[in-house]
Amino acid sequence: MISLKPQGLVKLKKDLALAKLMDFTDLVNFDDDPRPFREKITAIEKRLELLPMRELEYDHAFHGGVYLRTMIAPKGTMISSYIYRKPHHCIISKVKASYRSEQSSQRIEAPYRFQADSGSKRLIYCETDLVWTTIIKTDATTPEDAEKDIYLTSYEAWDNECCANIIEVGG
Repeated sequence: MISLKPQGLVKLKKDLALAKLMDFTDLVNFDDDPRPFREKITAIEKRLELLPMRELEYDHAFHGGVYLRTMIAPKGTMISSYIYRKPHHCIISKVKASYRSEQSSQRIEAPYRFQADSGSKRLIYCETDLVWTTIIKTDATTPEDAEKDIYLTSYEAWDNECCANIIEVGG
């Protein structure tokens, strides 16, 4: 007769809970989900917050009011981007990935380049190692100041900032 020690049972429950959190098979049906993109990506982000975070490698360059931010991520990384305040260019020089944004849902493979509008946010699953460079206008000269200038962390912040200049007429 084999008996499980309580510690083994606790570890098994933790392992099962972690496996369930790391199961992103719902991404396969992401496009068929009738909910708006914002709801779908927010639900995935909440699950990602419960998982161990991986430190990614970044390279920063500033010149003439332009910021180049290169992100390097290993295979198997799930990335949910900030919301961009400004339009920008992206150059992907290494990756095979599943890519989702409000505008498109596709598999991308390097080399790949695209333009993104202000208010954009994306979800990327790296099937291979990734090298991704974002090129964006800013007067900042440090990564910390650039992040404050170009990123927002929530749709609520975007809605507040985006709609702050709208004046209601009539009544």
